Amino acid sequence: LRVGTFVLVTRNDDVREVLERQDVFQAPYGLEMTEIAGGTNFILGMQDGPDYRRMKSHVLSAFPVDEVESVVRPLAARHARAIMQRASPRFDAVADLLRIVPARICRDYFGVVIDDEASFSNWANALSGLFFADPGADPVVRELAVVAADRMKRTLDRSIEKVREGTIPRSTPLGRLVDLLDEKDPPIALGDVHSIMLGMIAGFTPTNLLASGNCLDVLLSNTEARQAVEEAIAAGDDARLERAMLEAMRFKPIWIGPFRYAARDAVIAQGFARPEVRDLY
Repeated sequence: LRVGTFVLVTRNDDVREVLERQDVFQAPYGLEMTEIAGGTNFILGMQDGPDYRRMKSHVLSAFPVDEVESVVRPLAARHARAIMQRASPRFDAVADLLRIVPARICRDYFGVVIDDEASFSNWANALSGLFFADPGADPVVRELAVVAADRMKRTLDRSIEKVREGTIPRSTPLGRLVDLLDEKDPPIALGDVHSIMLGMIAGFTPTNLLASGNCLDVLLSNTEARQAVEEAIAAGDDARLERAMLEAMRFKPIWIGPFRYAARDAVIAQGFARPEVRDLY
């Protein structure tokens, strides 16, 4: 589908080609991420290269992939269970469960001081809205994000001090970044810590809220999806339940897809019989 200079790419091979040709099809988030973080870009706004690989290495060392299963999933289960055990009739699942659990993970796993979970979630939503869902450059979206970034950076600076005081463990992602920051010859600067933490929070908290809310909407409105979930629950089969939920999520994705800008005229699907696409995005 092509509308003016916008092209929607949907075929698997074409999508992969666009995402892999980073020299041509470039991530558009860098300017906003750099400005909001105070001068340092985040990996989602970078092209492949030395700076990208350096920051990605720091991100992976601070947020080890295996901790998703070993730490984050059990933490999410514990908080979700505690919330649902206190739930009463007319419980608001989106506001009081799906929004709160990611914020508590940012507190208990990321290592961020959070005084008000709802406000923290709103700040993260404002940042995400600017980074990933504002192709039209809405001034209100920008203003909300600028204010949210100020609040979030103050929170991060306070959290860094708590790490140094020993209140927040050094074993958290933020604690690991502070370890690097406090080395005699530090490989990162405070701006890097701000950028990494803002990027990870904005990429995690709102994404989970929107994805889980959409998933719940599908499960409550699609008879087949709801039946699959109920059968998995009745069987006590968590793996089957997860497959059903992931399948339900396909019916209502969180966004149209990742935007890319074409740095120059380009052709995709070269050599295929289907029409070539030029001057993308």
